[in-house]
Parts: sequence; structure tokens; C-alpha cells
Amino acid sequence: MGIDNHIPIDFFLQNSGTITPKRCVVDLTVARVDAGVAVLLTADHHVVELPTLLLPSSISGGSVITVSVKRNDQAESLTNDEFVNTQDDILTYFTTHMPKPPRIYLGEATSKSVEIAWHDLDMGVSEVRRLEVWCDERLVQIVPGTDLVEKVKDERPLLAGTEGGDSTGAASSSQAMKSPGTPKSPSGGTVNKVIIRNLEPDREYGMLAKLRTSSGVLPSNRLSVRTLRG
Repeated sequence: MGIDNHIPIDFFLQNSGTITPKRCVVDLTVARVDAGVAVLLTADHHVVELPTLLLPSSISGGSVITVSVKRNDQAESLTNDEFVNTQDDILTYFTTHMPKPPRIYLGEATSKSVEIAWHDLDMGVSEVRRLEVWCDERLVQIVPGTDLVEKVKDERPLLAGTEGGDSTGAASSSQAMKSPGTPKSPSGGTVNKVIIRNLEPDREYGMLAKLRTSSGVLPSNRLSVRTLRG
């Protein structure tokens, strides 16, 4: 609704209208009806525009209509209550369904590798970005979030680094840890374990997983593992 910004607050009273703190009634003359908008005039020629959908269908130029405006306190209170309740529901939902940190454990160990696995992830209402596996403060594995969504259906270990086994067995452990690998998800399943290769025999390593989500970064429990003797 377009209203002349220069209309004084008391113009209704000056032009045979009535106004109360919660209700206003005034007579307006239809100047013209154009493209679904009625141009209305007050007695002192202020302009008010209203959609014709809000006016009687029989009006035309020269018609006089009585406009009554009243504040609906009851509807306003209900709308405010619904809005506040919706905010409370959203706050409760997102604060009580937070993601939980991953729990990692040792699967298997050899003289040059260890298998790090984790239990099913509880993401709550958050979106998973990726899961990182760290060995002695070095990032050695990255599992994309798309591979962590559903429960794993293939329990085969997933290799880190070069496919096809230890073709680079002569490489040192420091070289193996320079570039983090990305394990591949088995068809129809998800990743819930990785194998860290090219480790030294009979040595202890500190393992940690970091779950990156839309709610932040969640570190796992710290796990100490030891490779077998050669």
C-alpha cells in the first residue's frame, strides 16, 4: 500500500474521520482504478493507493468508500508465539543433536603397517567434511566425507598410498608420510578403516583422527600402537 509520506497523523480527524488508539475509520474518494490499483483521495487531496483486491468489485472513479483499519492484537500475539516457539525448537534440535568425536582402535598390525579403524560415526544433524588420520603429528590419511555417510558394507582393509600393495617397500617412513593418501571406498559401502604402511618394525606410533564437520573439528581418542618385530 502506497501512502503519501506527508499525510499528518491527525488528518483523519480533520476530514470527518474517526481515530482511536486501536482503530481508524475514514471516508475516501476513488480517483481512478488502474492496473489493479485504486488511487484514493482524502478530503484534503492526500493520495492513498490500495490494491483493488482489498476493495469492493463495483467501485469506479468517483465512488466513496469507508476504510476501517484495526490492529489485531490476538493474531499478532499468536504469530509472535509461533515465531518464538520455532526459534526454541531450532535451538533445541541443533544443540541436542551435536556430532560425537570418533573412536579409533587398532585393527591389525604387521612389522611395517598398522590398521586403524573406527566405530560408526554419529554425525547428529551436522554435515561431515572429511576424516583425517594423523600419525605422530603427521597427516597420513584423508577420507572424504562422501565415503563416511553410510555404514560400511565391505570389511576389506583399504590401503593408503600406492594401490597394489607394497611396491614401494624400500621407501622410508618419512617419505611415505610426506603426502597424505586418500583411501577408496568399496562399491556400495563406506570407509571405516585404513592401513598405514611403510612404518618401521618394532616401533611405537601415536595415532589420532580428526573429524571435520560443519559444526567444527572433533578429535578422536589418542591411540598408541606398536608395529611387530621384523
